[in-house]
Amino acid sequence: MTGIRKVLWRISLLTIMCPIALPVSSQNNGLTNPVVTRPLYGEDLDGKIIEIPLPPTEVKGTTFVYDNWRMGSVELITNQKISDQWLRYDLLNEQMEIKLDGEVKVLKGNRIRKGQWLDPESDRNVLFVNNTNYKYKGTKLVGLLEVLVDGSLGLITKTSIKLIESNYLPQLNAGNRDDRLKKEKSYFVRKGNELFEVEKGRKKNEYLFEGLREEMMSYIKDERLVYSTEEDLIKIISRYNQLAQDKP
Repeated sequence: MTGIRKVLWRISLLTIMCPIALPVSSQNNGLTNPVVTRPLYGEDLDGKIIEIPLPPTEVKGTTFVYDNWRMGSVELITNQKISDQWLRYDLLNEQMEIKLDGEVKVLKGNRIRKGQWLDPESDRNVLFVNNTNYKYKGTKLVGLLEVLVDGSLGLITKTSIKLIESNYLPQLNAGNRDDRLKKEKSYFVRKGNELFEVEKGRKKNEYLFEGLREEMMSYIKDERLVYSTEEDLIKIISRYNQLAQDKP
């Protein structure tokens, strides 16, 4: 038997005699496939096998309406104006962060009357308001509201934030280990000071177009517009305002 064959024979023999041990439950209660946990292992400085702890969990996401700074202006309830500064709004703390003279200043949301910032995607200024008299189902809607369309009907959006907790299962090493902050937009149609939440179905929103219902239903159908996208909602409400203005 050559030297190489002797080495291979010894390795095979050791493999048969010394199976790899995996941590298992001390009792499997008669089950043929007991659950096997598989932690991560490594070696310490002395060459001993140790378990490597998983990295600490984090909260993914930010609490801002938009993660990037936007150039804009703010008008306070005292009529004071802050013009042409970098802005971003913190939903969790209900406050505006302002880059002013190279420093970040914080302005409480209840001190803001209105303002505007530049949307880099559409390259247009978007108006935002606070401390309004707008009511939704009889209750004043507080917080920062963005005005996407203004006119006989207004299109308003409000961004909210919620925590999505981890669904990680250590026994299976599956799922997301980190909590996540998820931002959601709700859309409202303004009639006077009353707000009506936009529904996804076409027929559910017909009542919003009083006096122009048939014209609006034909326009939405012909243009294949839907209520689930911001772009289409802007077109729908803008079209209504145009028809209302032209109506004798």
